[in-house]
Amino acid sequence: MTGLTRDIITPQEAGTLSDLFRLRATRTPDKAAYRYYDALNAVWMDISWREMAKEIVRWERALHHEKLQPGDRVAIMAKNSRLWVMFDQAALALGLVVVPVYAEDRADNVIYILQHSGAKLLLIGGPQQWDRLKEKSATCKTLKTIVTISDCGKSD
Repeated sequence: MTGLTRDIITPQEAGTLSDLFRLRATRTPDKAAYRYYDALNAVWMDISWREMAKEIVRWERALHHEKLQPGDRVAIMAKNSRLWVMFDQAALALGLVVVPVYAEDRADNVIYILQHSGAKLLLIGGPQQWDRLKEKSATCKTLKTIVTISDCGKSD
């Protein structure tokens, strides 16, 4: 490995997944953390570790505002994306338990998972998930909040 420096973060240094993320962001803040396709502009984009860390802090504040406690369940029903990573990392940093839900699942299955996991908050990708869940979401007694990544239009 001539000319390359290996930067390894051991499990002992990191301790937790959220600490691992923070250490990586501190050590290589300007390097690309995530690459994604911007369909609107038809171009691949990079987001740096610094930018990801900043967005994760925003998610942490939002989740904290919901008065969630360590051990509370939060669910995500969205396609894999940098926003998924941000939400997941923020939840982990706060000691929350993330419940992944298949983005294309039927409403009955989703409600079952939410109810039986005790999820208090659900993050959805957008209108497709909302259209499937809006009629049945009130039947989930544990669910207090639904947040959407993209605009779902006029609310009912």
